[in-house]
Parts: sequence; structure tokens; C-alpha cells
Amino acid sequence: MSNSNFSQLQARQDDFDFFTADIGDITPGWEDKKRSDGIVDRKMKTISYQNKEYQVGERFILSLCSKFGIGTSIFSLFDPAEVFDRVQKVHPRGRVRVVTEKTAIGTERCLAATSPAKSFVDFDTLIGILGRSSRIGKIRSARYIEGSVSTVHVMDEAPWEISGDLFYQAFTLDTPIDGYGLPSIYLSLIRESNETLLTAESKTFRSEVQLGKAGDRPEIPLTRALDTFNNEEGFQALRQRLESARESYASLHECDSLMKVFRRVINQTDTQSTQDVFGAFHDLTGDVSKKYGIATEDSLSSKKARLLPMDCSTLDLVFFSMIVTTHRRHMIQQPRPLTQWMGQLLDNEYDLEGSITEELNEQI
Repeated sequence: MSNSNFSQLQARQDDFDFFTADIGDITPGWEDKKRSDGIVDRKMKTISYQNKEYQVGERFILSLCSKFGIGTSIFSLFDPAEVFDRVQKVHPRGRVRVVTEKTAIGTERCLAATSPAKSFVDFDTLIGILGRSSRIGKIRSARYIEGSVSTVHVMDEAPWEISGDLFYQAFTLDTPIDGYGLPSIYLSLIRESNETLLTAESKTFRSEVQLGKAGDRPEIPLTRALDTFNNEEGFQALRQRLESARESYASLHECDSLMKVFRRVINQTDTQSTQDVFGAFHDLTGDVSKKYGIATEDSLSSKKARLLPMDCSTLDLVFFSMIVTTHRRHMIQQPRPLTQWMGQLLDNEYDLEGSITEELNEQI
């Protein structure tokens, strides 16, 4: 990991804090928006505690609902103040731990509200773990996004060769520093030719690090996992899925699903860069209107779209998404949907599994 990369993380150590409070002592602020069907959507915007106001976002709301076992739709029936008051009266464990962050513009916001009875790794603890880890010299990158720190660690194993490219085994440690979820390790690969990163974000290629309860020392299991991680069977399975992707045509459905993710996560204010990415993608996959005489996949059923091959392999789709997530990072508002797309694609049977090999056999 470059010194500047680690220094950027260290420079943020004073930006995070937390407080513990009864839910009834927290005052929510929200906006009402009446829909055409008459239902009122209430979007929580702030909370106040001890005369201090904090901004809140979706992560805070989701974590709060998870903590108390309620759905977000409850705010269509009751305003947040009513919900907070009712939870305080009837829930046996109405106390929450709220992690806060100082923003770049000087305001403060709440990241997540979780149970004080659960252990979590705060930002300072994580920085200490990374600094002391035996893998510190093998960290390729580190990044903080929305309550979680993601670090990519290169392993010592010899690289693989797939389609003439060398791939180095790595893993991505995703650590929530606000207590919303457990640290997770995802199998990853680094493609040597263009230094792009594949993170297989799915259950099959994930390992969770259990931290224990409040009072335990979460740095012990996390340090152990970081220093000793190895998953030979998992990497072998990942390699087999990539080799199979090379032998499978990408379906119209798979191509369209990736394009939909691009449209969700790419900041399209940079018109030229967006056109470059979308244009390169269409050059790779082929023109669906010329190939099948339809405007979009929406003209077909999902079942039909899964049967129609495009002009590239499934591996080409994976490579393209790796290039975008690595070298077009400045355009990506939130990379997680892309890594989840790659993980889910590799975790399941491809729509046209083995179709390139079958075609070659027929030609022979």
C-alpha cells in the first residue's frame, strides 16, 4: 500500500466518534411528501441529541430498523417521533450506539445506530490493526465509503494464467466502522496486464469475522483473520468459474443487467466520459437492434433474453466491469453494486454456460 494511501486514512482518525443514548432521548427531524395515491412518505433528514443536530442518511435508517426489527414502511404510517417514542415505551432494549462522522463541509452526520451490546471495530482500532498487521506491506489499496473501510491485500501465492493473462490472488477486507454488520473478507484477483481488480462479492466467496459481544476485544479476531487468511478451495472455485466464463457467450440478459448497474452507479454529469464507457460497452457486446431487430431487452421476456447470445464472452463482461471499477473509479458514486454484480454472476450458472465450447465442437 502506498504511504499516501494509508496517510489518507490516518488523517481521518479525528473525524469519527460515537455516543450511546436511549432512543426516546433522540429527536428526529423529517420531511413529509404526499404521493398521488394520498400516502405520505416521511424521509428522516436529521436527529438531535443533547442540543446537537446530525444529518442522517439511508444507512442510519436501515440500521435503526434492523436494530428494532421493524420495516422502513412504518414511517408511512407514523412519523419518526411517534416511532421513536413507541419503541422507547415497549422495546426492552431501547438503547442505541450511534457512530458519527465529520463531513468535508464541516457538518456531522450519523452513520449507523446499532446495539451497544455488540462488539464493533471503530476507525481508530482498524487503523491500528492495519498498521500492525504482518500483511501491511502487501496492501494494494484502502478506501473509506459510507461507514465502511475497504482494504485490498495481495497474497503470496503464485499467479494463475487465464486467457493469456496472469492473475494474482488477493482478498478484500470490508470493515464496517459503525457496527452495522460484521467485517467480511471477499476473494479477489488482480489482473496483471492492466492492474484491474476483481472482488467476488457474494456469499460463496465471502468469510465473515465474528467479533463477539461488547467488552470483548474485536481487534484479536480481526487481526488473526487478516494475518492468517487463506482459502485455497475458494480460489480454486473462483478460477473454475472464470475459465467457464471464457467458454460461455454472454447473454442479452447478462449484458443488459450490467448496463443497468452502470446507469445506477456512474455519475453521468461528465457527459464525455459516460459516453466513452457506454460506447465501449456497446462495441464489446454488439448492437442488439441490428443483431435481433429489437430496441431493448425490455421488448423481450427475461426467459427469451437469457437465451440470446451477444458478441462477447461472459469473461469479457467481467473484464470490462473490472476496468470500470478500477480505472474509472472517479466516475463511480458507489462501487458496491458493481462488485455485487460480479460476485453474483460468478456465483451462479451463466445463462449460456459452455456455449462457446459447444459451438466449436459442432464446427469440428
